[in-house]
Amino acid sequence: MSNSLTISQASSTKDILSLLSMLNSVYRPTAAPHQGMALEFPHLFAQGNAKNLYYAAIDGQVVSMIGVYPQVLAIEGIELPVASIGCVATLPSFEKRGIATKILNQVFDDLTKQDFPLALISGERGLYRRLDAVPVGSMYEVTFTADDLRPVIHDLKGIAASDVEEIGAPQRSQWASALAPIYWRQPNRFRRTVQHMATLLESLWFARSGYDQRLFVLSDCNQVTGYVVAYRSLHSSSPVTITEWGGNSLTVLASLPQILDAFGSNAILVNFHSQDQVLAFLITSHGVKMATTPLQGTVRVLSLKSLLARTHPLIEERYGRRGLYLSQDQTQMWTGVNPLGDAISLSQADIPGYLFNVPPHGLGLPFPWTHDLNYI
Repeated sequence: MSNSLTISQASSTKDILSLLSMLNSVYRPTAAPHQGMALEFPHLFAQGNAKNLYYAAIDGQVVSMIGVYPQVLAIEGIELPVASIGCVATLPSFEKRGIATKILNQVFDDLTKQDFPLALISGERGLYRRLDAVPVGSMYEVTFTADDLRPVIHDLKGIAASDVEEIGAPQRSQWASALAPIYWRQPNRFRRTVQHMATLLESLWFARSGYDQRLFVLSDCNQVTGYVVAYRSLHSSSPVTITEWGGNSLTVLASLPQILDAFGSNAILVNFHSQDQVLAFLITSHGVKMATTPLQGTVRVLSLKSLLARTHPLIEERYGRRGLYLSQDQTQMWTGVNPLGDAISLSQADIPGYLFNVPPHGLGLPFPWTHDLNYI
């Protein structure tokens, strides 16, 4: 096998269609190449992103692929280039041969040479964990029933309220110019253009068979103040799930009963920032259980030098002029002094958690949600 295995990057529409055919056969077996994953992830499979689609072929047959989508995180004013990684698939008859591992190592090598600080991987499978990708960050996760919401909404009267309008398929992308500025006001997010937002409002679960995903626009006195993207599975009794929301968290919370009514459901799952202590107190004061969970997927360090340089202003702001300085020793561990003046020793897999998990397990640098519409 090793003599006939080649790893390449797509370069043409023909290559992209070949990859989509293989990918659909694994994840969407009833879909044609130009449907299925092509409609769910149009930004990933755009011609302009072809060179970031890696695949392995054996005797000319595509047997495995990994999609990469370069993005930029905005974290409290700093920009952090990242490579989002998803659509990882191998034909069943070629699994357990280490093919995906070979592709992923090639991807990591190429991205490191390009000075990308981090890779954001959509998933937590052993393949990623074995290559030093780990979960990071935290968010609050709450499942509200309609009964849970009533006393919470009562407390919000006079504080937060909004009109809720559902936007249908023909008009969704036309709302991108109004909704993108609301997204931009979040302190920790992806850089997203209006055009990218328009694309995302027609992709993912909006285009996935078996799911009902909808866009709701929130307004007050005819002024758009927020939005909610939520979906439910048509084949299970699981709660309505909010994929992304923008605007004031209390306003979003106040909109949930109307969104539940729109879906005809009795439960809705939503995530809030772990820094939102006012919201956390409001929710828990009514006895509603709230879990703290890692962000979606896993994170891997690529260029540590670039990562430390980019995050230095955040560390300096929180810990004074002391930064985080690390060098690699002969055992491949990263050693140095942390911002508090303590000696530390970290493996490559330890570093994302050390930077982005909350004290005492990390420095607590903020990290954007990785499960929103930018998900790949």
